[in-house]
Amino acid sequence: MKDVCFCDETFEILVEAEVSADPIWCNKCKANLDLDELPISEELKAELYEWNSTFSNHLASHNYNGITQSFSEWLNASGENLTKKLSAELTNTYVIQYHPYESIIKEK
Repeated sequence: MKDVCFCDETFEILVEAEVSADPIWCNKCKANLDLDELPISEELKAELYEWNSTFSNHLASHNYNGITQSFSEWLNASGENLTKKLSAELTNTYVIQYHPYESIIKEK
């Protein structure tokens, strides 16, 4: 991918859920990448958008104080799965990593 971040070219992608940004990043310069710039299926884009939106909604429902243990388990399992799908669709041209989350909020 060229001209999508601050690097001349990037072949290192980080998958990380984020509020108000697409969940993919250049793993070298840390620039947020546009999902529409990736040569992946519309189905996978939709899954990534939905996963990221669910993360944002969970944070909002907890006043942006963090995520619960059960949600972090779901988020990380889903994030790992989406990272594998992304890697498969990009035919191993890129090094793709997932950034896992830890819970902060104790569940009642």
